[in-house]
Amino acid sequence: MTKISYDLFFATLSGNRRLEIIQYLQQTGWQNVTEIAHGTGIEQSAVSHSLNKLLACQCVHIEVRGKHRYYSLNEETIVPLFKLIDRHIEKFCRGDCDCCSIKHGQAESEHLLPSK
Repeated sequence: MTKISYDLFFATLSGNRRLEIIQYLQQTGWQNVTEIAHGTGIEQSAVSHSLNKLLACQCVHIEVRGKHRYYSLNEETIVPLFKLIDRHIEKFCRGDCDCCSIKHGQAESEHLLPSK
């Protein structure tokens, strides 16, 4: 098995567009590129580019249905990872937080989409 560095893994997840796509898929489940672009307001070409990066690290899965490719989060690893991150933010990033520079209430308004 090839080892991947934490830097490379987290670089794949980083970037506002990829995080927004991850959060959108977390809420909606399977979506095609057009649906993701419409739902997030990100240009379709940027969505495709971001999905290719996420797919390369198996952060998302792809399923072909007719002419469309549908994407969803990796349920085995990425969904639990982001649930853990949500719990961390809820527990530790609620006040003025030097480690992650989040002020009270900012987590909901700027970083997390509301849960379904």
